[in-house]
Amino acid sequence: MNSLTKRLAAATIALLMTSGVCAAALVTDNFAFGGIVSAAASLTDDGLVLESGETVELGFTVYNSDSQEVTNSVIGSTASVTYDGSQYSIVLSVSGDDVAYVVVGSSNASEPSSGTVTNKLSSTYLPQTNSIAVYDADYNTLLSGTIVFDFSEYETEDSEDSSTAVLSLDLSEAIDYTLEYAVYKTGTTESSHSSSYFATPMTVSYADGAYTVTFSVYTGDSSGNTVEYGGFTYGSDATEATFVSADEENGTVTYSMTFEEIPETLTLTITSMTINSSYVHSNTSLDIAFDAESLEPILESDTTYEIGYAVYRVGTTTSSMLASYVDSTATVTYADGLYAIDVTVNSYSDIPYLYYTNTDGEMVTAEIVESDTDTNTATFRIYAESISDAVTISAYVQQMADLGYTATQSVDLSFDLSTIVLAADNDDTDDNTDNSDNNSGDSSEIADGIYKLSVEVYKADLSETSMADGAINHIAKVEVVDGVYYLTLNLHGISVGTDDGYLSSLSYYDEDGNLVEATVISTQTGTDGEEYPDEVTIVLSEADIENGYAVLSVFIPYMEEIAAGSGTQTVNLVFDWSTLTATTADDSDFTADETSSSDGNTDDSNDTDSSNADSSGGDSDDSDSDEDDDSDEDNDSEEDTDSDEDSDSEDEDSSSIASTASSSSDSNPSTGVAVTGSISALLAAVIVVSKKKKG
Repeated sequence: MNSLTKRLAAATIALLMTSGVCAAALVTDNFAFGGIVSAAASLTDDGLVLESGETVELGFTVYNSDSQEVTNSVIGSTASVTYDGSQYSIVLSVSGDDVAYVVVGSSNASEPSSGTVTNKLSSTYLPQTNSIAVYDADYNTLLSGTIVFDFSEYETEDSEDSSTAVLSLDLSEAIDYTLEYAVYKTGTTESSHSSSYFATPMTVSYADGAYTVTFSVYTGDSSGNTVEYGGFTYGSDATEATFVSADEENGTVTYSMTFEEIPETLTLTITSMTINSSYVHSNTSLDIAFDAESLEPILESDTTYEIGYAVYRVGTTTSSMLASYVDSTATVTYADGLYAIDVTVNSYSDIPYLYYTNTDGEMVTAEIVESDTDTNTATFRIYAESISDAVTISAYVQQMADLGYTATQSVDLSFDLSTIVLAADNDDTDDNTDNSDNNSGDSSEIADGIYKLSVEVYKADLSETSMADGAINHIAKVEVVDGVYYLTLNLHGISVGTDDGYLSSLSYYDEDGNLVEATVISTQTGTDGEEYPDEVTIVLSEADIENGYAVLSVFIPYMEEIAAGSGTQTVNLVFDWSTLTATTADDSDFTADETSSSDGNTDDSNDTDSSNADSSGGDSDDSDSDEDDDSDEDNDSEEDTDSDEDSDSEDEDSSSIASTASSSSDSNPSTGVAVTGSISALLAAVIVVSKKKKG
């Protein structure tokens, strides 16, 4: 025994004696301790805490780098631990002449003395797990792995560790769920080398008061090795996992486990694992740590389900006022990695639009799947990559807009995964439903060219036409260029009580939800001498084309003067696709509705006669009405003219929709706002009416 070894041995014995352990209790080969246990020792989340001067005996287990238990360890299976107020001294027995140095955790290398070795850790607590390494005199590794102390003697009813904590899962019996997990070395949060053999996620189902957890392991690895499994046991009672199936094509075997409650961390033991038919690992124990937050339902593709949900203020679990405007049950389908969620509002006139964030991080408008003006309801479709987390959406609240407040309010939809059931009717898989009586005809796959289309402006709930309907020509020009639809409107003045007004600007939202001003093709001079847009072009999205209308937001100064905040109104530009007809750019129908003022003046003073002629369409009744207007002798006659009740033909023109599109010779539709083609794009327009007192 060299002098350093003697000094270490003497120090160890002295330390044990000052700690109350009799040196005679040390037996060189078998290393038995005096059996002193501290009643003051306490277990915390960090580890075991001792009072200064106290000593405890602890059993331990050593695992190698493959997470296998080392059963023939050269350092025994028990330790004596003493705390001196600043350090924990860990005394281990040593067997074998080859052992020259032992390192536990962050301690310095210690040499054995009289069959024991002492390592010191500077800490206020003893961690349950530490690294350990044993070397010979030439620093060749004899043992390397993890030492895990047994703290079970110090656990109380109040101390709950990962082995007793359970997952809080509330599942539907109608479907299965996926659950992510990690594979750790036993007693640690260090990834096990065996983790690469486990396929993720696991599958969880619930029935008859029990959970069934199914997992798969690979029968080969990336290096070309083959793996055979002798089975698995799980839990403290080593319950044998049930073999389910083998999948040769995907190279996996599947087992299942059954629980009344699923622990947060589960001990799983591979009873045997044979690599390349020769190398055998036996009783490899692992910790399986489940991630409850990752729970996700498994829905059959293109099958409709119903799910309950709550509406909360963003980032909270406080119910939002918006909850009273929506049904508490949504329908959901899953396809191509996305959930399509249909949310129904029970007051469509109050909530005319919903918005959500798409997979590109862009705020887009939810498409309307179905609407019913009789019941004032509408169903919107939003998309999400997950429904296990809250889905944040925004709603346009008409009442807020009417009061002059911010109209868009954001909320969280929190889905209750335990309520998922198959929908009663899974045959109705149509993505879109016609949203107005005017949305008939086929607008898809129209060849490039110029067309005319009947349009009309309706109120937000589509219940009736809007006052803004009188500000546009009811025949719009649609120019299709490379599959993109450019819609041009012809604008004119309208009579508002004793005043005249014009649309001073028109804007729409692009695919990213940004408000964009329409391209002005030409202007007109109003009766007040100011310049106003005459022809403007907007771009239709796929959603607008499929839904049959585009969302508009109008600002009417006349209304704003009556009540602050009421000038902004939401309307819809509705298309009648059944009227779509190929034509040319100089079609006279694009300017047929240009008169609407009561004194017979048109919006363009230079075109008074021709505009009246166009408006009359050659009908004798219209001519009579125009004469009445010019003389200003019969206000009722003027009202009849404005309401298009003078003739059947004029009434027919009125019932079609007002929008005009006429592209000037030097205009280029490509200079308008670009369209990305997203189905969820928001197309809106802000119509501003400038009023003028009649002379």
